[in-house]
Amino acid sequence: TTLFRSMCWVIQNSVLRFKGTEQEVSRLVPMLDATLLSAELAQQLAARTVVQYRAAKEESRIKESREFIIVRPGERERAIEFIRGWIRSHVHDYLKICDPFFSLPDLEVLKLIKEISPDCSVQVLTSRKEQVRSGVNVPYQEAYKQYLRIHVLSEDPPPTEIVIVGVGSSGDSPIHDRWLLTGGSGLRLGTSFNSLGLSKESEVSVVAESEAAALESRIDEYLVRRRREFKDGRVSYEIIIL
Repeated sequence: TTLFRSMCWVIQNSVLRFKGTEQEVSRLVPMLDATLLSAELAQQLAARTVVQYRAAKEESRIKESREFIIVRPGERERAIEFIRGWIRSHVHDYLKICDPFFSLPDLEVLKLIKEISPDCSVQVLTSRKEQVRSGVNVPYQEAYKQYLRIHVLSEDPPPTEIVIVGVGSSGDSPIHDRWLLTGGSGLRLGTSFNSLGLSKESEVSVVAESEAAALESRIDEYLVRRRREFKDGRVSYEIIIL
C-alpha cells in the first residue's frame, strides 16, 4: 500500500542518513521500536477483523438457515412449522397467495391462517386450467364452499377471495411461480401447499421485503382484474368468495 511504501522510504533514508553518526542510536532505535509497535497493533487489528468476519459469516449462515429450508418427502410437519412461524411473525392484515396449481385440497392453508391470524383477509390467484385438470365441479363457488365445509373448517374461514384466471382457450396461468405475500415479506414455495413434504423435495424460502413488494405489485394486476391480455391471449376471470 501507499502507506507501507512511505514508511519503508522514511526508514531506509533514516538508516542511510544516521548510520555511523552520533545520532544513530538516538534516532534509529526509537524508530525501530515504533515500527515494531505498529506491526504488533496491525497484527492485533487483523486478528480482530478475522474474528469479526467469522462471527458475521456464522450469523449469516444461521440467519439463512432460518429463512430457507429444503423439504424432503416425509417432512411435511417441518414445512408447516416453518410456514406457521413466518405467518405468526409477518402476516397480520392480509395474505396473498399466488399458485397456478391451487385447487380444493390447498384450502387447508385457510385452517392454518384461521388458527394463527384469524383477522387476516386472504386472496388467492390460481388458474382455470388447474380447476379443469383436477376435476373441480362447476359452479366453482359451490364446489369450493362444500369442500371447505366438509374437509377443512366447520366454522367460517378468514375472509377469502379466490381469483381464477385463465389465458385464452387453454385457461393457463400467466404466472408460473408460487408465493405467499404480505406487507413487507413473502415466502417462495417450490410446490403447492398441499403437496409439501409428500413425494418430492421442494424449497420454502423467505422473500426479501423489496422483492416481495415487486411480486405483490405483479400479481395485483390479476387480483384486481386490471390485466385483460397476456401475450396474444385474452385473460378471463372467475371470482369465488368464501
